[in-house]
Amino acid sequence: MPHGAELTEAGKAFYDVVKGMPATATRAVLAAQRVARGESGVLRVGFTASAAFNSVVPGAIRTFKRAYPDVRLQLEEGNTTQLADELNEGSLDVAFLRPGFTGNERFQLRLLSEEPMVIVLAETHPAAACKQIALSILKDEFFFTLPT
Repeated sequence: MPHGAELTEAGKAFYDVVKGMPATATRAVLAAQRVARGESGVLRVGFTASAAFNSVVPGAIRTFKRAYPDVRLQLEEGNTTQLADELNEGSLDVAFLRPGFTGNERFQLRLLSEEPMVIVLAETHPAAACKQIALSILKDEFFFTLPT
């Protein structure tokens, strides 16, 4: 203000409200830039229950959290079809799925790991003597999985 000039009461009230605006605007621009660079905000992650047993999935989540501590992860468990639908709809950003999902042209698929699969059968089960078993033989069986 010029020397000898004084704010009116209305001017003082206005100044008290707007004096922090330049700093607020700078913080808003920086926050928007961080979100645009993927350094903050929310990442919506889907995973199948069995994918969570693979050490790659929790390891990837830990690594991501260390690299981007200001990004909040929103985790959702579901089956492959449900998660693919949510990716298509845009309600998920990324998903960890089991091998066998083929996707479509909108998805970019990356194989993160391969692991052997074994089955334990009773000696009396019809497929117990087979060296290799097609999944179609077991289509009517009840399964449960265990983490390794």
